[in-house]
Amino acid sequence: MREVKHPFPAGKLPVRGGFRVTSTIFGSATMTKVRLIKPYLLAQKEQEEWKKREQNGQTCSLYSQMAIFFTFLF
Repeated sequence: MREVKHPFPAGKLPVRGGFRVTSTIFGSATMTKVRLIKPYLLAQKEQEEWKKREQNGQTCSLYSQMAIFFTFLF
């Protein structure tokens, strides 16, 4: 509920009337869900790209990345 009411000043809708209130709340709830879905889809896309790189042999292991990092420090 907080995410739906938060964008409005003092948690109150700036409109009056049943239809306008329903429309405003519906729009706010829809945008809240879109904001939750977007990071999920981006994470899925990143995971697919990672799998493609693994299949092509383009990834480095964590240990080799750490070795490269510490080589530059010394």
